[in-house]
Amino acid sequence: MKEIRLQLQEIETFAKKTDEFIAECYDPKLDDGVGKNIAPLQAKGMLRAEVLKSAGKNSQLQKYLNAD
Repeated sequence: MKEIRLQLQEIETFAKKTDEFIAECYDPKLDDGVGKNIAPLQAKGMLRAEVLKSAGKNSQLQKYLNAD
């Protein structure tokens, strides 16, 4: 029963993050590439694993978040 409660809590948290993300007008573009489209998802903590390097002066995450 505890496991089910934890799963429900995880789903509720993810649903809230998703609603916030949609409200911020996330609009991925196919031609922008994976890095630029996935960076906002990683920055919001919506991915289970770190896809883009986020530490150090050569941060891929910051590079893609700041790309125009």
